[in-house]
Amino acid sequence: MASKLPNKAYDRLSHENQEFQEAAPALTDAIAAEPAALRNQVAQRLAEARQKAQAVADASGSHDEARIAAAVAAVDKALSSLDALFPEALQPVAGQLGGRPGKNARGGPPADVR
Repeated sequence: MASKLPNKAYDRLSHENQEFQEAAPALTDAIAAEPAALRNQVAQRLAEARQKAQAVADASGSHDEARIAAAVAAVDKALSSLDALFPEALQPVAGQLGGRPGKNARGGPPADVR
C-alpha cells in the first residue's frame, strides 16, 4: 500500500486492500497446527490488520494525503505487531518479493531466496 503513496495512486488502494483481504486467510491456514495461544494471538492481530487495511481503502476515496498516509502507517504498525509473534527467520524481509515490474526490473524473489 505504501508504494502507492509517492505517485498518489490512491485509486489503487482499494485493490491493494482486496488483495490483502484475500491473502490473509492463508496465514490462519498456515498456523492451524500451532498451539492455541499462538493461533489466538495471530487471529486477534490479523483481524486488527485487516480492519486497518479496510480503513485505507475507505480513506482512499477522499484523496486526503494526510489521512491516507496515516491509515497506511496504521496498517504497517498492525503488521509489525503481527510479525513480532514469529521468529525472525519467519518474518518478511524487505525486497523478499523482488522488484517492481518494469523495463529493467527483475521479477521474482531475490537470488538468495530462490
